[in-house]
Amino acid sequence: MSLYPLDARPDHSSSLDISSGRYGEIDLRTELMKTIFGFGSEISKGIPILIRRLRRDSTTLARIKCECVDELTMEPDLDVLCPFCLGEGFKWDEEWHKCYKTVSGSEGSLSRRIEYKGAGKILDETYKFYFPYDANLIQGDRIVEVMLDVEGQIIEPAKRITVWNPNTIENKRLDNGRTEYYIVSCQNSNAIYIDKDTLSYVENP
Repeated sequence: MSLYPLDARPDHSSSLDISSGRYGEIDLRTELMKTIFGFGSEISKGIPILIRRLRRDSTTLARIKCECVDELTMEPDLDVLCPFCLGEGFKWDEEWHKCYKTVSGSEGSLSRRIEYKGAGKILDETYKFYFPYDANLIQGDRIVEVMLDVEGQIIEPAKRITVWNPNTIENKRLDNGRTEYYIVSCQNSNAIYIDKDTLSYVENP
């Protein structure tokens, strides 16, 4: 699976528009990029993260199955973790990005942290990831967190620790219909937490 090298992560700091706004309004695209990447005296609030994009057929746009998928059950190998798709069942590529992550609580409200489900009460936190306008996210993409140290730096070699399957990916279009940023909403129940004893290392390009 191809990866951008760690030193090739997108850096938008040199292209930021430092004006206070266009037509007297705040430029949300620029403000979010300044929040994520930092600019001038403003410190970056973003974290390094991977976007996993499933490969698709150029004609049908259907997801391309991995060779580990059983032709009868249509399931990936459940006994041995496939070293290529890592259990996805489909081929994919990963790209380094930066985003701002926050928790919004259960079903979007911190006051509703406990929900009633069929099996009883569970805590199903909702996390939101804010990406800049050029992340080009689509439904089916995965968000992959890597292990960071206390200073927010990637621990080398980079290790995958959580794979998020987004509930919604919102392309936030505002000024004249242009994309300002992306909001990706994910829930605990749709996340795969990789056991510390079987950490998934990010392959070098």
